[in-house]
Amino acid sequence: MADNIYIRNSREQYNKLQKRLKKKEEIKKKRILNDKKMPKRMLFLLLGIVILFMILIGQFAKLQLIEGSKLKEKARNQQLLKKRIGAKRGNILDRNGEVLAQSVEVDTVTVNPKLLKGKRNKEINKEEFAQAIEKIFSIKKEETLEKINSNKDVVTIAPKVEKDKIHELEEVLKKMEITAGVNIDKDIKRIYPYSSVASNIIGFVREDNVGQEGLEKKLDSTLTGREGRIVSQSDVHRNLTKENPEQLIKAEDGKNVYLTIDIKMQTMVEKYLKEAVKHNNARDGMALVMSPKTGEVLAMANEPTYDLNNPRTPINVTKEEWDKLNENDKMDRLYGRWKNKPITDVYDPGSTFKLITSAMGLEEGVTTPDKPGDFYCSGVQRVYDREIKCWRFYNPHGAQTLRQALENSCNPAFIQLGQRLGVNKFYKYLHSFGLTERTGIDLLGESNSIMHKESSVGPVELATLSFGQRFQVTPIQLITAISALVNEGKLLVPQIVHKVENTENGSQQITEKKEVRQVVSKETSKQILDMMKSVVVEGTGKNAGVPGYNVGGKSGTSEPAEGAKGGEYVASFVAVVPTENPEYVVLMILRDPKGKSIQGGQIVAPVVGQILKEILVDSKLAKKQNAEDQTAQVKSALVKSVVDKTVAEATEILKTQGLEVVVKNNKTPEETKVGVQNPKPGTKLEPGSKVYLTNAGEETDKVTLPELKGMNIEQIKQKLKSLDLNYTLSGTEGVAMIQNPSAGAIVEKGAVINITIKPVLREAH
Repeated sequence: MADNIYIRNSREQYNKLQKRLKKKEEIKKKRILNDKKMPKRMLFLLLGIVILFMILIGQFAKLQLIEGSKLKEKARNQQLLKKRIGAKRGNILDRNGEVLAQSVEVDTVTVNPKLLKGKRNKEINKEEFAQAIEKIFSIKKEETLEKINSNKDVVTIAPKVEKDKIHELEEVLKKMEITAGVNIDKDIKRIYPYSSVASNIIGFVREDNVGQEGLEKKLDSTLTGREGRIVSQSDVHRNLTKENPEQLIKAEDGKNVYLTIDIKMQTMVEKYLKEAVKHNNARDGMALVMSPKTGEVLAMANEPTYDLNNPRTPINVTKEEWDKLNENDKMDRLYGRWKNKPITDVYDPGSTFKLITSAMGLEEGVTTPDKPGDFYCSGVQRVYDREIKCWRFYNPHGAQTLRQALENSCNPAFIQLGQRLGVNKFYKYLHSFGLTERTGIDLLGESNSIMHKESSVGPVELATLSFGQRFQVTPIQLITAISALVNEGKLLVPQIVHKVENTENGSQQITEKKEVRQVVSKETSKQILDMMKSVVVEGTGKNAGVPGYNVGGKSGTSEPAEGAKGGEYVASFVAVVPTENPEYVVLMILRDPKGKSIQGGQIVAPVVGQILKEILVDSKLAKKQNAEDQTAQVKSALVKSVVDKTVAEATEILKTQGLEVVVKNNKTPEETKVGVQNPKPGTKLEPGSKVYLTNAGEETDKVTLPELKGMNIEQIKQKLKSLDLNYTLSGTEGVAMIQNPSAGAIVEKGAVINITIKPVLREAH
């Protein structure tokens, strides 16, 4: 029994031993197998390490050799502190140095709605704040509330405001104890001292002071300059380092641009153009004054115009009407107001073009100024299958010289002249006068003419071309061509920029006169000038005459084609003075006039004459005074000053000058002192004129000026005398064509009303 137990235990031990030995054998085999695999693993591991090392070396090499300079520059830039120094935009000035556009320092008010707090982080009364903003800046309270209640980081409350307004705001902030969230930042504002004068030439800038329209845009790079910088080195904490001093890169201010425009003349021309458009109920008007000897534009007027300081303000439309327009319609209207029509718009030149046709004929030798019976007007000229009437078809001109045909503005005569020239020669001169290409004036948006293709011109087209209809040119093209005609035949490039001045060193770049070509001979030019003078003395241009000066001119009235829809009449007049040595050429155009007349000689010539008169008086050109003018000058008196004198003393002084005295209160004691006199001291008056005196401390009496246009001299005298008003008359025959001030103006009693008297003519085309 015991033996059996022993044997069983021994077997169990043996089996355990065998299992143990077998397990050891398996472990040994695994070790041997693993030992065989070790070299491969080591190899892969080493290979991986080598590859990784090579990649790292490659990256280091790339950083050091390839991108090293870039990274160094980037690191250096991160350590650089740069502060911008703004460049001042250059001024725009007229030819005499009058500032037309300049930049001034202002402030812009912004608000951070999230930080808008009061003292000790107290909430502010936003309603009260918005009301204060409305009172100071005229910005609606609701608009401000909407902004300061928004989730935006920063909102602009009042852009580009003057210093006095900022002082008011600071008082409000102090009173309301607002300590955070309102920012007052330095800014630049472009201002235009003359507001709407020359606005279509000058243009304006955007909010960021970049030119948007006119010369502000055309010459933006010249006016802008280049901003400067202060560059300094910093450490990792953005503190300035002592090793590298600050570097100053100076700002270069923009250059000043002087225009050829004379702002005094520009203002005067705009005034008369505006009156003419209003009086004749015209759609719009344009006017130009040019120096034919240099090509300089002295005035370039549009009517209507706009305010450069508020270019987006709607004009001649109610707020309700404006708000109903969509954005595209609004912009169309604004762009229509902003554009400079004398260079962008085209029109039929009408009979003013007969000057060009006359020059063609003289230059080609197919006519002379005074050959008797050279042309014949029967009232109607038959061309191919058309009958073209003369304006005086009811009483034909009959046989005429070229001079007489120009004086009479006879269409049949000029049709005959065009037929003598033929299409090829006619177009040769159109090209030569620059009427088929842009003039090259330094302004944005210049348009070209609209002409028939030469190959498509038949007898009828040539006929209408010869008297200035059924084709279109820009006003700048026509005045440039007429200037060439009176400038010994030399065509010049029109100029608007007189010079550019470097504000840093004072150096100037002056625009030189640029001659394009010789268009006609000096002799032809002389003949045209003489015939233009005849038109004003004997023909349809009489209303443009200025006593004492030799004025030449030509009227124009273009009419819409028969049956044309949307067509309109265009009345115009071109003048040159003095004809013996031309200094000025003036062109005025009224489109779609709807007054008593549509004829250029009747409604435009008198206005041009008034413009010439003011230009000539101001320019002090030598003139020949006729005997009537000299006599009037001797008789007239300069009103002496009687202010602060007693009524008795004033009356005595003025009566010795041959003047009548009217005292506001005829019961005034004679020892009472005079407070105001009208007309003012120094005014030139004719004997018998009234001087209206007002006592010290009293207001002057005023009257509303009536419409005088169309009245004869006697009617004018009676009317103005009844109103205690004085007058000056320019001209001796006819009726009042121009009055200044205009009808409806409120003037003080004793004021002097300037009236231009012109003959009433039947105007030709």
